[in-house]
Amino acid sequence: MHKLLITIFCYLLFSLIPVSPAGAWQTSMHPVIAQCAFDMLPASMKGALQEYLETILSASWETHAARGSGDNGSHLPETIVSREGQRLEKVVALIQYLESLLGDDPRDWESIAYTMGLLSQNLSDLNDPLDGIDPNNSETVAIQDQYESDVWAHHEEIPLETRGATFRLDASASAAQDAGRAAYSHRAILDAYEKGAGFQDARGITAIHVQRAVQAVSDVWQTAWARTVPSGPSIVLGMNRSLLEPGDTLRLSLSALPGKQSDTLADVYLMFYRNDGDIWFLGGDGSLGLQPVPLVTSWQVGSVGETELMSVLLPKDAPTGDYGWCAVLVSAGADLMDGGNWLGDPAVLSFSIEPFSQIHLADLGNEGYLLAARRPDREGVSMLLVRRWDFLFLGNQKDDPKTPEDESATDGLIPGVFNHMLVYVGRDRWGTAYGVEMTTNLSFEGPFLRIVKLPEFERPASGSENVRLTVVTKDIERYGARWALRLSDENHARLESAEQGVMEQIETDIQNGLPYQLEYKWSGDIKDKQIFLVDDGREGGATCVDYWLSMLELYAGICIHGSRISAAELEDYFLHDPEGSKAKVPDVLNPFPFSITVKTLLLLGFHPVDPSPHVFSCDGSEETGLPIPDRLVEGSPELVAIDAENIQ
Repeated sequence: MHKLLITIFCYLLFSLIPVSPAGAWQTSMHPVIAQCAFDMLPASMKGALQEYLETILSASWETHAARGSGDNGSHLPETIVSREGQRLEKVVALIQYLESLLGDDPRDWESIAYTMGLLSQNLSDLNDPLDGIDPNNSETVAIQDQYESDVWAHHEEIPLETRGATFRLDASASAAQDAGRAAYSHRAILDAYEKGAGFQDARGITAIHVQRAVQAVSDVWQTAWARTVPSGPSIVLGMNRSLLEPGDTLRLSLSALPGKQSDTLADVYLMFYRNDGDIWFLGGDGSLGLQPVPLVTSWQVGSVGETELMSVLLPKDAPTGDYGWCAVLVSAGADLMDGGNWLGDPAVLSFSIEPFSQIHLADLGNEGYLLAARRPDREGVSMLLVRRWDFLFLGNQKDDPKTPEDESATDGLIPGVFNHMLVYVGRDRWGTAYGVEMTTNLSFEGPFLRIVKLPEFERPASGSENVRLTVVTKDIERYGARWALRLSDENHARLESAEQGVMEQIETDIQNGLPYQLEYKWSGDIKDKQIFLVDDGREGGATCVDYWLSMLELYAGICIHGSRISAAELEDYFLHDPEGSKAKVPDVLNPFPFSITVKTLLLLGFHPVDPSPHVFSCDGSEETGLPIPDRLVEGSPELVAIDAENIQ
């Protein structure tokens, strides 16, 4: 792991440079990002450029306006100089220019280093969430100035991983993707400062984008190098994370470039090893063995961008330790063990599987999460910026047919579009977003109450929600319906004042394994036609809705009305609703040796019976029935809408 550090000399030098209010990352951050990107380069590339590192770092913060006629900038082509204010186009022009310089014989290393620094500066700015704000809006400009100063002041605290590399073959598309992902966090950072929390509620988001900036710079440098310098092919490996835990998804990718030769035939070997010396070879059939076997044989090496080799869910009992990958191109049919047959440098990438660690809610920052929300009754996507304690509602899972692995067997039994809910709780220091949910999957053996990671820009491996851990990754993109609501200002303030106690109780419930509770009781006697509905809060367990309703009422004094559906309404749903009339009784609940729908049960004379009314402690009012997510979405007076940006 890298620390975001730079030499004492650079610190003293750059701290004296005035900050440009129109800039993106503060001037001082640019050499930090460039230094970290340089540290991630392969040894051969670093060795060739080490002498010119000072030039790279200097150019990474220098603005075009500051250049004199006699400095390194005087040689830049007009195609680059004329691109001021057009960052995407300028990045592409700089990449093309760098490749032309690397292709020269002899090479002008000072100009190469200077161009690399300019590239670093512009790529870094594309990954700044506040790059491109309206310069005429004094409020947002003031926030940008403060944010950039805060990032620099806290840069040594920002965690950073080495995740390998990816050859970026389409420079324009990659740069545009960087800019788009940075813009995704724009609102969350402005929100942190507008509500008065400042950088405290932007640390994790900042870590995400500093990591992406460093990765982008290193990737682009390596791509330009591999295209022009080696006579033979080059290969690199990349991972989604280099620090993993049980329940995480391990994703490995490969990229390749042919160099100056376009007709090279190679066998590709991929080795997996522990740092204690054990080595396994990954075969073309996906098997791991101790004997050297190629992953691919007689491959004509071409230009290959990021290509996923595997996406694996780490199980609960994944052995911890330090591991690594090594990919080697070998002349087709030649002996791997003879280094003279290797085509170029091997790609080596280390990673670690650490022991499972429980998340402590108090350690999470109250940082925003941008939910790409969808509702069947509305067109397009609404981008909702959710904050801690906001309710997230999910429904319409895309999986069909229903399977215990991918979809809860209770979904068809819960009326409405939204049949599940969780609560957002914040981000960790790496920027990972989290919620807390009570799962409703009847085929699951627990734990039921758990913390869930909410991935952004990538999907977790299949089965990520079924690992028996108290922290799992939830693939919310597989839900066709996604929405969020917020407590009213008065109730939100009340919850914040009780926040410590609420968090402690949630963690106690997780540690004690609070179970999921079926919301009905039946004697089991076929002659007994009464099915008693249960609405008892946390007693004996809870569902995804009544866990939160009872938690807020008992520990924060917040009563949420309008969530319940009566026995008569349930009966009408199963008898007459197009979806409800098709709902089958899950196997684990079915008293018959054959499949049966709830509608058929009702026609056989079974009928639900209302529970005792729930008496709200806040005002003494009553509601009768079962709490369900859809009723909260459609009309709870204690929940309010979140301002949305609509995307068609």
